[in-house]
Amino acid sequence: FRRALADLYVRAERYDDALQALADATKAAGRTDPQIERTVSLIKVRKLDAAIAAARAAGDEAAAAAQETAKAEFLYADAVEMVKRYPNDLQFRYELGYQFYLRQQYNEAIEEFQLAQRNPQRRTRALYYLALCFREKGQPDIAFEQLQKAAAELTLMDETKKDVVYEMGVLAEQMGRKEEAVGFFKEIYSVDIKYRDIAQRIESSYKK
Repeated sequence: FRRALADLYVRAERYDDALQALADATKAAGRTDPQIERTVSLIKVRKLDAAIAAARAAGDEAAAAAQETAKAEFLYADAVEMVKRYPNDLQFRYELGYQFYLRQQYNEAIEEFQLAQRNPQRRTRALYYLALCFREKGQPDIAFEQLQKAAAELTLMDETKKDVVYEMGVLAEQMGRKEEAVGFFKEIYSVDIKYRDIAQRIESSYKK
């Protein structure tokens, strides 16, 4: 009931009341619950987002920027803490890997994504970010291998597969495999002409 109450408070944008309801739920249960803690984190992010929106609406870009920084720091600190408390939760591993990636801590990110890929719901995205990390480390061949694994497991050309195939094209191009790169870009172009700069890439390939 307290968790349901917290949800109602969130809908009403009463974030502090929602956090208190979840604190009461944890106290009543007599133990920590990773799902409640995840919800607490999401509410705190919603609260920060509301502060950012309010600052922008008031025309105070400095305050908005300060809140954006606070949000980024919270997401990082929260991801670190959740992994410390629940080291076997692969979703938390994925989230920490993403935070390391954003901070260009590629070795640390790789370690987390290598663990997170064991989560079926996060496997392809973990492989995608592994590829981006290896690319940033100047290892395009290893990056390409991660993308191949992800592409093989994705049957529909959804947003994740578009991201994967696009990066395969970029890497193939970087490695001098121009025709192969164009082939990857065409896969996306045939289903979504508005994806990133795909139209420009295909049109320029026909002019050569």
